[in-house]
Amino acid sequence: MGEIYFGANNFYYPDGNKYVDEAPENDPAKLPGATDLPSRGMQTIGYAALKTWKIKNSGEITASDIFAIEKKHSLLLSEFAAKLGLFPREMLFSHASGAGGDLESCINEFVSPSWSFYNNERSGDATHPAKAAEVKVFYEKSDAPWFGVSEWSLGEDSPDWTPALKEALSMPKCRFISIYANVVGSDIFHFKPNLHAIESIKKAVAVSEKN
Repeated sequence: MGEIYFGANNFYYPDGNKYVDEAPENDPAKLPGATDLPSRGMQTIGYAALKTWKIKNSGEITASDIFAIEKKHSLLLSEFAAKLGLFPREMLFSHASGAGGDLESCINEFVSPSWSFYNNERSGDATHPAKAAEVKVFYEKSDAPWFGVSEWSLGEDSPDWTPALKEALSMPKCRFISIYANVVGSDIFHFKPNLHAIESIKKAVAVSEKN
C-alpha cells in the first residue's frame, strides 16, 4: 500500500492561494521537513481528518494528532485489503515514511510493515541498512512475520550498490525490497538507465539465489 507520510506527500504552502495566478517559476522552492511537526513547515492541515475520525474537534493540531491520523488511515486500508482474502498477511505490506511516530503508522495486525531507506539521518542509512536504528525500533514492535524496505536507493551517482543491497537482503525478517531510484530510466525522472545499479542488482540477486 502507498506511502503514508501526512503533510509531506500532501501539503499546502502558507498563503498558497497567492501563487495561483503567478508563473510556476515563482512557486516556493521550500519542501516539507520531516521533523518540522506538526505541519512539516507548511500550512497546517488535517482538521477534517481529525474530526472525521473523532480524534479532535477543537484546539491546536499536534504531532500526536498527525500520527493518529496516519495510523487510522493505514489501519483502514490494511483491514480492507486483508478482508478481501486474496493474500495472506506475509504478502501484504503497508508503507510509512517520515520520522518518529510517522514510522509506526504502518504497524497493525493485518499487514507486514515496510519503510523507506535513504541516505539521510531521519529514514535510515541505505548504505548500511542494518544500521537504520529508527526503523529497527519500530519493526521490533510488530508481530508480523516479515517487514519490508518499500523504498531503497543509494542515489544516482553511487558506483556499486552490491554490498548495500546484499546487506538489506540479509536483514532478519526482511522479505521485500523495492528499489526506488528509477533504475531502468523513465521519461519523468531519468532518460538513461543506471547501469551501475542494474549490474549491482544482478550480482546481489545471483548471490542470494545461491544461498
